[in-house]
Amino acid sequence: MNFLEKHHRTLIVLLLELLSLSPIFMILGNVIPPFPLKVHFITLGLSFILMTLFLIQYHSKKWIAYIAFFYFIIQFTLSGLHIKDFVDFFFGPFVFITLIDILFNDRISNVVLWKYQKRFFALMLIPVIISSLQFLEILPLTFWNASYINYSVVDGVKEPRPNGFLYHGSELSIIIFFIGVKQLVRSQKYFLVLSLIILFIAYGTYYKALTATIILLIVYYYVFIRPLSFFNRAQVFFKYEKRLYGMLLLFAIFSLLTFLYVVKIKGEKEIFDPELLTGRGAIWNVYLQAVKDFSFFEWIFGAGIGAEPILFEKYSTPELFYPLQVNPDSDLTPDGHNAILSTFLNAGVFGVMLYVFLFKIVYSQISRLKNIIRSKAVYFFIFIISVFTIGVTIPFFKNAIYWIALSFTIYFWFISEKNDDFYDH
Repeated sequence: MNFLEKHHRTLIVLLLELLSLSPIFMILGNVIPPFPLKVHFITLGLSFILMTLFLIQYHSKKWIAYIAFFYFIIQFTLSGLHIKDFVDFFFGPFVFITLIDILFNDRISNVVLWKYQKRFFALMLIPVIISSLQFLEILPLTFWNASYINYSVVDGVKEPRPNGFLYHGSELSIIIFFIGVKQLVRSQKYFLVLSLIILFIAYGTYYKALTATIILLIVYYYVFIRPLSFFNRAQVFFKYEKRLYGMLLLFAIFSLLTFLYVVKIKGEKEIFDPELLTGRGAIWNVYLQAVKDFSFFEWIFGAGIGAEPILFEKYSTPELFYPLQVNPDSDLTPDGHNAILSTFLNAGVFGVMLYVFLFKIVYSQISRLKNIIRSKAVYFFIFIISVFTIGVTIPFFKNAIYWIALSFTIYFWFISEKNDDFYDH
């Protein structure tokens, strides 16, 4: 028996300890100066090592390590190896596969997993409370080493976004989103009150996509999750969900063909209004011009993990990216600002399909739950609707907190669906 096998349970508990404390580590990593690395870089790095050891120990999980190794090799033929971006990209699949394997294969008791998800969601409230106090101007937006402020345009005026002492408001938005998602599978009693509180907090971040997502979540709950009498037949959508997913596939194909026609054949450059969604339209226009020049290999495997700044610098012009009209020497190189686009730029169609496969693993386990139809509706919101709402402006697949929160949400969802008694723990 080797070391990993002998101390298997201890290593799993250590990993759960590190990941469940990640909201605190992220705040500390932003507030405390690096020594020499930020606090959460160290803890997430240790988690990545533990997950790598876990995955290579099991033959059925080695495939993700092989994919990571393949992408590691091809980086040298693309934009070069950007080690932090590479680790950030594969952190998500590694943590997701590791944590759901622990749940689905009963590698540790549900009582222990319930304890860690409970701690994680409790700690996620800390940056949320801080952000609310920042919105009410009770707490400052900056503190010690946390000096970066992100702005949003509200009614033509630049407003500083509350950040919860996290580095960027996008991380806070992901946290608020999953606190909202948790309400979809909670008991019905306090749903509306809690969701309205979450909606107010979401509005205070000035992320329009997040606010719209929470509004949609409330409507979705009363239409599909626990439908009001008027919507009793709405759940029929998820009795024939293959048709629904088929329509989504057709929509994706149609969108791709439209893009190729507009960019390749018609030669248009300004596809989106440059000021769409606080300037994201201009960012997307730049990256779509880069995609137009992709080789077949880049279409399949991306331009390279971490290649976004290189692509943006190469393809941004004053005509496409209006900030360059004001300051031609600007060195701004924003990322794709879209979950699907950013994944495609970094890892191509294969990278996008990798995420589809990961999510399908969860879908395949829904048959183990008591209320299958309702669970399919919950799945659709978490994995599909989120991509077309909050994911429109936030490339959340690159955020470690997204994958950690997603995994602990699955813990809460699956354990509580199988045993109502856990609500009392």
